[in-house]
Amino acid sequence: MVWQEAVRVESVSIIEIIAPCVLEVSSIFAKWVMAADGYSGYRAGRLVGAVERRIDTLWRLGSAKSRWSGRWRIRHGLSLVASASLIALTSVWVLPGASGATSPESASNHSGTSIFGRDADAIGDAPVSDPAIVTRNVLARVTPPRRDEVALSRRYRGACTDPLPTPVALSRTAEAGEHRRFWVLDEGKRTFFQADTTLAGQSDHLLLYVQDGVPVAPGAIDETIRQFEEKSLPLLERVFGALPPGTRISVFNGRVPGVGGYFSSSDLVPVQSNPYSNERVMVYMNTDTTKPGQRRYDGVLAHEVQHLIHWARHPQQDSWINEGASELAMALLGFGQTSPARAYLLRPGLQLNAWASKPSEAIPHYGASLLFYQYLSRRIGGYDRIADLIASPGVSTQTVDHFLATLGATSLNGIGTLRDFDDLYRDFVVSNLLDDPSVSDGRYGYDPGISPGKVTADDQFELSKSRPGAMGFAVDGTLPPYGARYIEVTGAGPGDLSVRFDAPDRVELIKNSDSASGFWWSVSADEVDATLMRDIDLTRVTTASLEFEAWYDLEADYDYAGVAVSEDEGCTWKTVEATSTTMANPVGQNPGIAFTGTSGPGTDPSWLRQRVDLDRYTGKKVRLQFFMMTDQAYHGAGLALRGIKVAAVGFDDEVAHARGEVSDGWKASGFIRTQNAVKADWSVQAVVFGSGGINVVPMRVSDAGSMAATGTLRVAGFGRDTSRVVLVVSPMAPVTQQRVRFRITGELESDRS
Repeated sequence: MVWQEAVRVESVSIIEIIAPCVLEVSSIFAKWVMAADGYSGYRAGRLVGAVERRIDTLWRLGSAKSRWSGRWRIRHGLSLVASASLIALTSVWVLPGASGATSPESASNHSGTSIFGRDADAIGDAPVSDPAIVTRNVLARVTPPRRDEVALSRRYRGACTDPLPTPVALSRTAEAGEHRRFWVLDEGKRTFFQADTTLAGQSDHLLLYVQDGVPVAPGAIDETIRQFEEKSLPLLERVFGALPPGTRISVFNGRVPGVGGYFSSSDLVPVQSNPYSNERVMVYMNTDTTKPGQRRYDGVLAHEVQHLIHWARHPQQDSWINEGASELAMALLGFGQTSPARAYLLRPGLQLNAWASKPSEAIPHYGASLLFYQYLSRRIGGYDRIADLIASPGVSTQTVDHFLATLGATSLNGIGTLRDFDDLYRDFVVSNLLDDPSVSDGRYGYDPGISPGKVTADDQFELSKSRPGAMGFAVDGTLPPYGARYIEVTGAGPGDLSVRFDAPDRVELIKNSDSASGFWWSVSADEVDATLMRDIDLTRVTTASLEFEAWYDLEADYDYAGVAVSEDEGCTWKTVEATSTTMANPVGQNPGIAFTGTSGPGTDPSWLRQRVDLDRYTGKKVRLQFFMMTDQAYHGAGLALRGIKVAAVGFDDEVAHARGEVSDGWKASGFIRTQNAVKADWSVQAVVFGSGGINVVPMRVSDAGSMAATGTLRVAGFGRDTSRVVLVVSPMAPVTQQRVRFRITGELESDRS
């Protein structure tokens, strides 16, 4: 999917953190787990704590960097067997029977007890034995490998020895009235078509082409140029960052079915890498929804150019951050974006750090992201540092964490400091209820005139000791991470309101797992190039096949996953047919033959058995590769693999893991081995409306054992000093979009005061 404006009515190099360590030989170490490039196998017991502490140390030293390209998506890989785990973030081969692993290019420089040249003992303080905590820390801190369309094209359609194509020029010249034909995406049909255009006007930064047969009002082109050059572009560059020097944007004005407009970084790669590339900096404007010379046109154009600036400064980023910046651009230019914000406030359970699969369902997501930027800007004292946020490394919430870390302990705008994204989110959801800067130190509100309204409680209860059955309440619900549920409690009392909260302390990574032994997972994100490889020796067999089970949730026709084989140690690759693969390639993203869409017959993915015929490779040594690639703008939950085996040579991945072997030769980049659980933190806040004002009281939610979390809170003087309490519930966990259940109950008890 491309970066697009929905039609709506409106006026680090990858972090080189942990190569597998070799621990002292001792019975206290349990099994090894499969090693992974981006996430290598873990040790048992206290070793895992050392690895986690190393992550913290390296992160503080700034060794994590972001990587980027033009379309997006991701997955990670992590081995979790019993309490064992070990993470590596660069390509690492782990050989059968090896006691450790090092990166190929530096194997001679590292011993088995070091992590990229640093002592393993310095990694941290406390041991971590819970695989869900390890998974959370990896997903929160590791940037997945970035998709590069040119590199992918050479990998699957050419060879590593092919010369690199000439880069696309950012600057263009054109003669007045020139005619040009462009490829244009029909989003609804998932196809491209060609449209003939004529150059209608140009300026220092714009070339405005109009599709033949599309009427444009006299003077409209000149007015569009004036607005962009004098107002829109100066603000965009001041707030979000400068365009690359010499950039000249070709703007297609014509029929662009299904969207208001779009920007695609695929136009910035040569046609050898993408057959539908127009080989120039392009923005597409749908004249069926707005035309040059109209205010809405100017707003949508600014929206799309922000995507271009964002791509130039941070090419690997999730949609919610990128789209929120584009909505902010429109709002700052005075184009009024209150409707999307209202839509979000009506659906506060929507996951903030996620996006809709269909443009028609994206309106509240636009609103959520816009309000996030507007709230963040107030907390940091204005919009002057938004450009720093955009350029900060990492993806999604990682980017916010990095940005906030640069602020340090500084108190901005007279409001308390922010440690990380979770801190900011807790205050954000309360602000959406109150929008009242007079509460506390001012953190629970927006700048005047920003917020279009407030959320209303999802559940409302009026308690009374005098009415049978009205002395308590109970809510059983589900939420995605970074979605909020508001529960309002009123009553006459008198008494104390006792509240109890219970929930799992972890969230699934994918639906319908039913895989007790774990699986490989390509972490979920935009603009990802995840691979899982191993060598297979077929020299002594005459027939062979690869068998496995696949679960996938991919954006249909834009994101792909599958199997490839190399006969020359990875210089050239050929994608191969599996049971559920397709050769269809409507928008030029299929690398050959691959999976896309969702596995299984229904809307929810399910596990499907797959078989790949390897007979043509018998008598040879080959390299097998599982891959998953995502583009920009939307991603599903990714690819999961289990039961991988090549029976002809006696390889069975599940058996290897059951024996606790060290990855048995796997090399993973962007994949993790997981038991389908990531540790969740719960935010439960009581907004207490009392006679002395409004107070926000956080509930202490802690582990209760047996993978559960629980917390209690007491509001004294309910019905006397306090007339109203709103409980705000939110789970917090990185990357995953799976919902998690919770239960919250309350009861009027005797007044203890």
